[in-house]
Amino acid sequence: MEKVSLIKTETFDGVKYYLPKNEQEVIDLVNHAIHKKKVICLRGAAHSIPLVKSLEREKERIYLYLGKMRTVTIDATNQMVTVQGGCNLGLDPNDPSGISTLENSLVYQVHQAGFAFPDLGGITHQTVGGFLSTGAAGSSLKSPFNECLQSITFITAKGEQATKVTFSRAIDESDFYAAGLSLGLIGVLVEATFKLDNSYIVKGDEATLSLQNWNVDFFGDNPKKKSLTTFFEEHDVQRLLWWPQKKLNKIQVWTAKKEPEPNNFTPLPYEQLKGTLLGINYQLIGKWLLSFFGWMSWAIHRKSFFRKTWIGKWIVGIFRNSLVPGALGLLIRDGKTEFKDVWYNGIPMDNCIDERLIPVWLSELWFPIEQGTQVIREFRNYFETHDGPGTFSYEIYPAKKTEFWLSPGYDRDSFRVDIFWFAGNPEDPIKDFYQEFWVNLRKYHFRPHWGKFMPDLSQKDLEGLYPKYKHWKVFRKKYDPVDVFLNDYWKTRLKI
Repeated sequence: MEKVSLIKTETFDGVKYYLPKNEQEVIDLVNHAIHKKKVICLRGAAHSIPLVKSLEREKERIYLYLGKMRTVTIDATNQMVTVQGGCNLGLDPNDPSGISTLENSLVYQVHQAGFAFPDLGGITHQTVGGFLSTGAAGSSLKSPFNECLQSITFITAKGEQATKVTFSRAIDESDFYAAGLSLGLIGVLVEATFKLDNSYIVKGDEATLSLQNWNVDFFGDNPKKKSLTTFFEEHDVQRLLWWPQKKLNKIQVWTAKKEPEPNNFTPLPYEQLKGTLLGINYQLIGKWLLSFFGWMSWAIHRKSFFRKTWIGKWIVGIFRNSLVPGALGLLIRDGKTEFKDVWYNGIPMDNCIDERLIPVWLSELWFPIEQGTQVIREFRNYFETHDGPGTFSYEIYPAKKTEFWLSPGYDRDSFRVDIFWFAGNPEDPIKDFYQEFWVNLRKYHFRPHWGKFMPDLSQKDLEGLYPKYKHWKVFRKKYDPVDVFLNDYWKTRLKI
């Protein structure tokens, strides 16, 4: 206990976290937890809001934050980088410890050395440990992020004591694919090594247009247009934002290609919701609109006035069919915006969104890519027969298949849909919104993103969706025989 008492702690949102500064302190904490029969819970950048909040409600836990473990070591000769698990991919503007900066981020240091990652997610606030542990991914069928992972190191509880274990793609491929996405349940992820690409820029544009004017067969009912799968295969990185509200029904098509970084490069950064309207920040306007829309939606669902009186029903019609699309249309205007930037600024297109103004939660569902247009038709039909799509957009993008056992993309190219939820809404995102989607889309055998809002999967569901699930449970128990990393949240989710 004496060693543990010397490790620095900080309180985040009322929860005491240990901040170990090296592997030995992590070993001391794991041994302490084993001895005291407590469970270790880890926090990264808290990008997985529902997961983190669920863990922090658990009692008698030892909470860890690896913000002091962010060393980056670059092997230029072999074009490799080794990084500690607490290092953020990019700047985390909401880091509660204040440690994160652009200069100590992984992507910045890699770029300064003349290298790059093949892909990134929509934002780069996450820690390396959090990004890998939850199976986060970018938006490319050509060169996904996880393909460059070469080895990963944990402090496990193998043998009922803190034990350092490294899993290598080159040496023990099977265990590597089991460990590469392990939800923090086999140990504390302290280090990872990646193979790097040469530095590059991305050039592209974002076009906002009505769906009928897009040259892609979005719903699978117009064979004269390009197929959705072909569209995904054509671009190095891409993403779609679909606004399906009546009288709006627009698509924002963000695509980019990679090019070698030229000398004396001058970027033209991508800007999302930048600028002002009548002197007011667009993102602040977006917050006001979404907050008002959320309050109105809550009232419509809860107050009988809107269901049982003619004037209430009239107000509901005006709200859904005129006010929502009209107000959103002020911010979502037809046109094309071009951009070019270095890879680590250009690919994560959502870094410029202020999460304090527009806090977004989501449920991310991964479908077999060949079912893409069927799934989109299912969404369209659902909107037409229910209360509509709500007041936010739906994000759509692909992912290349992977061999990591618990990945939503295991052994199949995927078509992903992010169902957005404004965190300021007064309603319950699961009961009032997500549950119906999960039930309605279950027949397409979607796999949910582990770090987002997800349905309660049965043992049979897990075994059917993840062919290696039973093998992974045996693997987990080998490296955590005393369940020192098995918290209540994952015990329930994984039916352990």
